[in-house]
Amino acid sequence: MNKHEFDVNRFIEDAYMLNAIYASSRSFSEAEVFSADEMDRHPVSRNWDGIHEGIERAHIPRLLVSLALTLRIKHDDGSWIINSEFKVGELIRDTNDTEHKVDLTLIAACNKIIHAVGVDYDRVFLKDSGSFLSPSVHLTGKRDGKNWHAKLNIYRFTGCCINVVF
Repeated sequence: MNKHEFDVNRFIEDAYMLNAIYASSRSFSEAEVFSADEMDRHPVSRNWDGIHEGIERAHIPRLLVSLALTLRIKHDDGSWIINSEFKVGELIRDTNDTEHKVDLTLIAACNKIIHAVGVDYDRVFLKDSGSFLSPSVHLTGKRDGKNWHAKLNIYRFTGCCINVVF
């Protein structure tokens, strides 16, 4: 039987795009293309503030899920060598027992991304206006009757994605 085939270049591109969205978020939030005076005189002029947030919200979930599903499929079929012990965050298996955190491995992170019922993207709010992404994603869900919470480090996750042996 044949295995799922994925375009390795597309997979690497998705990891790059996810990393780039996070890496550029602050720059877009702080970029002042037009002064306040110019904005008053030319109402059609816009700064990036707010626009980039919508673009981020549109692409991050797709990229996260695509990368996670691809990694899980290729891990399960054995055609890619994936260091399943890479640590990409932390996991609380039972939110009623928050003292017991464990390392979130790459494969466990994929499972959490796939099965999460809640996703929260950390944002840092600027004093004047606007916000940018912090490189953490919070995932929540339920397993065996217990609520779990995972904190995923995007830079470690994307770094692990490009260190797969294809």
